[in-house]
Amino acid sequence: RHGVPLTVLSQLGGHSAKRTHRAPAVDGRPVPIGWKITKTLKDTIDAEYDGKIEVRCGSVVTKLLHSVDDNGVKTITGVEVNGSKSIEADA
Repeated sequence: RHGVPLTVLSQLGGHSAKRTHRAPAVDGRPVPIGWKITKTLKDTIDAEYDGKIEVRCGSVVTKLLHSVDDNGVKTITGVEVNGSKSIEADA
């Protein structure tokens, strides 16, 4: 959907068969797939969801905030960040 090509199948250390999906090499050099996926998603957020999704770097989620309904089912309602700041979910 977002155009990340995972068309190369590679065999990495400890594998008995090829099972790791990678992007095709560019100019003979392997593409770091984690970076490629992250950059593609960030570009998509910037282009299609500007102002609707906030990307935070350097934050640590220290607690999940939740509510419990009458049947005891928990629903995540937000997160606590860095041990103090609460961020409510809007989904």
